[in-house]
Amino acid sequence: CMRASRQRLRTQISFIADENLSALLNLEANNEWGRQGGNGGGRIDADQASFVIKRAHLDWTIPNTQVKTRMGIQGINMPTVTFGNPTLNADVAGITVSSQLTPELGLTVFWARPYDRESVNGTAAEQRDGLNSLDDMDVFGFTLPIKTDVVRMTPWGMFAFIGKDSDFYNEFPA
Repeated sequence: CMRASRQRLRTQISFIADENLSALLNLEANNEWGRQGGNGGGRIDADQASFVIKRAHLDWTIPNTQVKTRMGIQGINMPTVTFGNPTLNADVAGITVSSQLTPELGLTVFWARPYDRESVNGTAAEQRDGLNSLDDMDVFGFTLPIKTDVVRMTPWGMFAFIGKDSDFYNEFPA
C-alpha cells in the first residue's frame, strides 16, 4: 500500500492602513496528490482545490484611547504555562477588546461563537420546525494579565451559554 503525497500551503496577507487600522487574511490549502474526492486539488485537472480560511479579522484602535479591538475569525487562547490551554485554544469567530490599564495590569474581554448548527454542510438548515432556534453556543471570557517585579500571573474566567438545540446541550448535566 503506497502512502499519499501531501501538501499544505499557508498564505497570510496583512492589510495595514496605519497603526490604528489593519486586517489579516490567513488561508490554508491541504491537498493529497492524485487523490479522487476528499481533499482534492492534487489530481489531474486540479480544479477541486480546497482552501479554508484559518483567520480573517479586522484590528482597530478606538480613537484617542489605548483600547484595541479585533473582530472576525481569530485565535483565542486562554492562558497557560505549558502546551496550550485545553479549555479554549483555537481559531474561532468573535470579538476581542483589550487594553493596558496600568504598566502592570492589562485586561482583555471577549465574546466568541464556536458553534452554530444553522448551517449544515455549508448551506442554511431548515428552521421551519423550530428545532434549530436555540442551536448555538456563545462563550464570554476575560483575562487579567498582571506583571510586576515580584509576580507574573494571568487570572482568567470564562462562561458559555449553550442552546438547548445545540449538539452540546445534552452533554452537560443540569
